[in-house]
Amino acid sequence: TAHTREILAKMVFWERESLFDPVRELGIPALVVAGVQDRLCPLRYAKRIVENTPDVSFFESFDTAHLTAFERPAETAHHIAQFMD
Repeated sequence: TAHTREILAKMVFWERESLFDPVRELGIPALVVAGVQDRLCPLRYAKRIVENTPDVSFFESFDTAHLTAFERPAETAHHIAQFMD
């Protein structure tokens, strides 16, 4: 929807602090995938989203940075499939 696109644009283009409220406003179940070595969106931000947002699942990948799906595709796909079930 247009609202979802607006929220995603805020997350990508605005300062990092601005992503917390928009994610909370999505109103749908979500999966946060976080790479421990991620420098673009540090783990502390991902954990803050999970702690402050209802209906959010969390997958923390220990051997990845920002592109978890490319760095560990099988592991990431497994967690996404579990979430979708």
